[in-house]
Amino acid sequence: MHTNNPYAHAGWPNPNPNAVGRGSGGGSIPPSLLGALPFSAPSSPSAMIPFRFVSMNPDLLNCTVIGPDNSVHFRIVTDNPRPGFTVVHSAQGQGQAVAVVEWKSHPIVEIRDTVPKQYMGQWLALSGQQTSRTMEVRGKRYSWAPGRDTLQMYGLEFNPPALLVKVTRQADSIILEISAHAIHAGLLSSCVVGTVLLLCGRNLD
Repeated sequence: MHTNNPYAHAGWPNPNPNAVGRGSGGGSIPPSLLGALPFSAPSSPSAMIPFRFVSMNPDLLNCTVIGPDNSVHFRIVTDNPRPGFTVVHSAQGQGQAVAVVEWKSHPIVEIRDTVPKQYMGQWLALSGQQTSRTMEVRGKRYSWAPGRDTLQMYGLEFNPPALLVKVTRQADSIILEISAHAIHAGLLSSCVVGTVLLLCGRNLD
């Protein structure tokens, strides 16, 4: 399940294109694990808004995501109660699942009301140059690419592409800075899931 993911280790990001991995699985995907539940996003005006991945026990696949107001926004749990699954829970309401990852030989991802169930290697598709991954959410395309000491996500609908997310690592946490535009567009859960998948150290394809 583990691979040399250039986004995942202490020296990340590493632009080595040969370390990213390639391909996606075939076959049919079983029905959705999530219900058709509503999604809402804040409509903050501008600027980059920080979210922190903390309490990693032992790693990013089991952690808590804290918002700019220091309140819990998401809880990420792996192998509990079902081995082989990572579930992202919203801290709002009853803590319902907003995303599910199934760690099969070809991992599967689904994000409620945002990303239909599909192979992870299709949702985070490796670029032709093998230096970035393209993510599609609600018909729009975004690119994740390593920068100097950061992981960055750009909106490809803009010309030139606009920086929407910047991820940096600190001693005991990972900081996701996301633009108000991206939050208003309903990208927060997808960016949280994308950050976890790209930095978790597991094979995405």
